Parts: sequence; structure tokens; C-alpha cells
Amino acid sequence: MPNPIATIAAKYKGSYDLAGVAEAIRDSGEKFSWVDKGNQVSAFEPAARGVGAFCNNRSMNCYEFVHFCAFLCGPQSLIGASGITLMKATAASTLRDPKIKIPSATIAQVTNITRGAVVAAVKKETITFVAGKTRYEDLKNNTGGFFHVGIAVKGNTVIDLIDKSYVYSDLWTESLVNAFDPSAYMELWVASYNWNSVGGSFTSPLPSYSTTAGATVAAVGSGVATIGSGIAAVGSGSPTLGGR
Repeated sequence: MPNPIATIAAKYKGSYDLAGVAEAIRDSGEKFSWVDKGNQVSAFEPAARGVGAFCNNRSMNCYEFVHFCAFLCGPQSLIGASGITLMKATAASTLRDPKIKIPSATIAQVTNITRGAVVAAVKKETITFVAGKTRYEDLKNNTGGFFHVGIAVKGNTVIDLIDKSYVYSDLWTESLVNAFDPSAYMELWVASYNWNSVGGSFTSPLPSYSTTAGATVAAVGSGVATIGSGIAAVGSGSPTLGGR
């Protein structure tokens, strides 16, 4: 019986339809498991596998799932004639500047996000400790500056991979409020996927989002976002430890 993900790969190759491929994976009924890589050294290792083996992946963390989808709907580039998949599946290589910043208080007001945009959440909690005379603050975010990430699909919903410990599969379709609890996160970042991570030169249109107040905020320029209604531009994010 054909691997359902290989069938999806054949259908979506070169489409750059990140939302479409995420929906197809969800609708395939395949079980996906979220696996933490808190030390940022990935066991996903897509660059060490051919396309066939790559399509057999079912365990990964949230940002690796975004890269997984991107490879399937991207050019599916290989390293030379080796047959090995070309991919940089890291937290820091997931999002492309500019990023839009959505404060936690605004999350429940969002009605629509550009389909296919990448939505990342920055952890709110800060742990402060002192070693000698040096003060350290651990934001529990990853090397990309965020803690959790998903793919915008329709309205204010995202598809994300996260372990909730009581369902058959860890792959979810959920509203922003359910995926990114405003009490747990400081802000959301909305950005285009960084297609260079999967060997592509494609540039996605800059994303935007709308709110119940009728306001639309769009990313502009390079490394900045439109500022309005208390929503400020975000840079590339500072390197931090841990996270999903």
C-alpha cells in the first residue's frame, strides 16, 4: 500500500502550498507524535535521509513539522546526486523577516490570518536566577526566539503538532486561542516561511491578519512590520534555550 505522505508529496511538489499540504497530512489519518528536542539537536535528521525515508517520518517537534510540510510542497531539493534531502530543520531557520507581533491581549480578537503564514508563540514565563554576580533569565524559548509554532490554514485556525497526552494523534487543527493560550504566551509572531530552509528560492507574499475591530495589519519591508493599534514590529528574535 502506498505511503500516504509520499502520495501527498507527489501531488504538492512545487506548489508552495504550506496550508494545503498541512491539511492533506491531517486528512490522511496518519498518526503523528510530538517529540521534544529541548537541546535543539534534532533527532529528526531529514538531511540524512532520502525522500522515501523522509516521508516515513511520524515523530518530530512543532517547528520540524512546519519544515516537513515545506519540503513536501517545495522543490523537494536533493544534495547533488546523492538522493539525500536538502533541508535545514532548525527553529532559527523557520520564519522569514519581517515578522508581525500580536500581543497576547489581542489573540482572542484575531479573525483571520493569511493562509499559509507561520504563526509562532513567545513564552511569557521568565525564570530569573543568579550565579555568582551574574543574573540569568531563561525565557524557555528556542533558538528561533519562540516556544511553539503552527501553520495558518483558515480564518483564525492553525494546524500544529503538540502533545496533549490524551488523543490518538498529536496533530491538531485549532483556533489561535486554543493553540496559543494568551495566559501562557507573551505574543505571537506571524511571518512567511523561510523557503531557503528546504532549498527553495521562492518568497511567499508577506502575511497579514485582521481583528474583530476591522483592523488589518500587514508585514512590510525587511525585518519590520506595520505599527498600529498597539502592534509593534519585531526583529529576528534573540537566541534562547529550550522550547518546543
